[in-house]
Amino acid sequence: MDGQRDISFLVPKGGVVAQYNFRVNNDDEGDDFADVQLTCTNSVFE
Repeated sequence: MDGQRDISFLVPKGGVVAQYNFRVNNDDEGDDFADVQLTCTNSVFE
C-alpha cells in the first residue's frame, strides 16, 4: 500500500469527541485500500 492522503480537521476543546473517517487507496497497482477512523479529544489536564 503506497497511497497517501492529507487530512485536516478541528478538535473542539472541552472533551468533545471529534471523529473523522476516510479511505486511502493504493496509487500504483491493485485495488487495495485502507479505511481509517481517527477519534480525538481535546481535554485540559491540570
